[in-house]
Amino acid sequence: MDSREIRVMPDWLKNQIAAGEVVERPASVVKELVENSLDAGARRVVVEVVDGGLTSIRVVDDGCGMGPEDARRSLLRHATSKLYGPDDLLAIGTLGFRGEALPSIASISRFTLATRRAADQSGLRLHCEGAGPLTEEVAGLAPGTEVLVVDLFFNTPARRKFMKSPRAEAGRVAEILEELALGHPAVHFLLLSDGRKVLEAPASADPLGRLWAVLGAEVCNNLFECRLEGPVAVRGFISQPDFHRSTRGLVHLFVNGRPVKDRTMMAAVTGAYGPRLPKGRFPVAVLDVLLPTDQVDVNVHPAKSEVRFQNSGAVFGALSRALTLTLEEAPWSALGTKAQRPAPPRSPQTPVTPNSSLPFRAPQARELPGEAFAMAPSSPTRGVFDEALPALTEVPAGSVLEAILEPAAERYLGAFADCYLIFSAPEGVLFVDQHAAHEGLLFQDLLEGWGAGGVRKQGLLVPLTLAFTPAEVRVLVEYSAHLRRAGIELEDFGGGSVLISALPPDFSVGALKATLQEAAAALEGLPVLPGKELLPRQRQMLATMACKGAVKAGDRIAPAEARRLLELLRKRGVKHCPHGRPVLRSLSLEDLERWFKRAQ
Repeated sequence: MDSREIRVMPDWLKNQIAAGEVVERPASVVKELVENSLDAGARRVVVEVVDGGLTSIRVVDDGCGMGPEDARRSLLRHATSKLYGPDDLLAIGTLGFRGEALPSIASISRFTLATRRAADQSGLRLHCEGAGPLTEEVAGLAPGTEVLVVDLFFNTPARRKFMKSPRAEAGRVAEILEELALGHPAVHFLLLSDGRKVLEAPASADPLGRLWAVLGAEVCNNLFECRLEGPVAVRGFISQPDFHRSTRGLVHLFVNGRPVKDRTMMAAVTGAYGPRLPKGRFPVAVLDVLLPTDQVDVNVHPAKSEVRFQNSGAVFGALSRALTLTLEEAPWSALGTKAQRPAPPRSPQTPVTPNSSLPFRAPQARELPGEAFAMAPSSPTRGVFDEALPALTEVPAGSVLEAILEPAAERYLGAFADCYLIFSAPEGVLFVDQHAAHEGLLFQDLLEGWGAGGVRKQGLLVPLTLAFTPAEVRVLVEYSAHLRRAGIELEDFGGGSVLISALPPDFSVGALKATLQEAAAALEGLPVLPGKELLPRQRQMLATMACKGAVKAGDRIAPAEARRLLELLRKRGVKHCPHGRPVLRSLSLEDLERWFKRAQ
């Protein structure tokens, strides 16, 4: 047969091609099945995955179920209960409608569908394997539907080899379910991964209660209601401007309850905050735009994650106005402190918050890197000069620091604006940016430690427990090998928190949480195990650790530490911080004489 002859594809090939569009990974299967459950009116949805869904996916709901004929037809391509006429396609109000999901999933797995309507005496169980024949049996079932997907991609090994690790795939499944749970607070969601409960979000009449279960206590305590009535309405919550993240990962956008990725909506959110946020930072937001279904086209993407608006300007304007009004009213400032905001009652699902009694370093207790400032393994709060004291007992009083830290030809003059350290030296006047200098030294330590197989770390006498969002916890645990090589030992502590048991010797505990949040954003998507080569995003993580751990502009440091900082810069040849900013500038005597017209 001529290879250029046009032929009609067999059904098995049609289904596998459709599966390639609809099913990218196990999380895609979960999304399609849970959307079907929600469209069926379910009030409880249980999702169980094994090995991130690569071994099995099970979705059980208490929705309306299907009769025998509908169940059989649901496995035919383009069979749907959502569309009956051309007008229906122009006003889609359901999450699923294409009629491709079930046959596509069944074509690349060992697939079982069990379903029963409440009015029926018994249910029906259907089973097929890939393109094989369909078998069925009558079964006693509870009302609702159960779908079991085993050995996903078993007959398409080329697709399976592109999957990530089971832990990474489990993380994607959790992200999908969290997104759907945020958009449907009236439905009880439960996610089990390898038998362990990852997410439980009980049905809640209070939208903030659902956010509390999904995003955690810290995030919710920094969220405030954002609401706008009108032809295009807005419902949701946004964070106060001083609570932000380095990525868009906590900006959750919905259209009529459907999770979407939309540039117009994202631009409205970031534009409303404008200069209220530092450059490169993003707010936390959960926002649902409500508008007539005939004004939005949800049929523009196979995975239904993108939409097209009939009037995108109206959507942009509504979102922008809703956020601007909330930000201008500044409800957080009227409450004085965040702690005064009433929190929802604690429940078994409420994430654990950090233990405020743990020995965090005080913000002003800044320690610079280097041999003289190493902390003792027994305590993260040991004083800067503890180890040096025994050696100084014979030095006359009043000359201790000068004798040890200040070279004879150099003198510390003081600090300007609590940022720039000024020294007199033979070559002229030296100006040191204290943050950039300290950051550069810390970064050099981290780079050298990483290259040697792992940054030196020390165990904490009292491990620290820190709360994060569920998504951040997943990434931190998934990439714990990267963090371990960077000198941070942690493990999942449950309840939306991690337990930190070891840190690099010079690390500022006060900056730990922000550092780990930035690390989670930098590491996601990398190989789970670090290789020999330092990748750009691994370097970004180390740079973040150095930046967060360094003294800041505005911090006051002791003269002895200022002298030691300059000594270390010269000894180790550090000229720039990780971001490329210079750490030291000099002004020669000749420069000064030219300024004051003394030069001959």
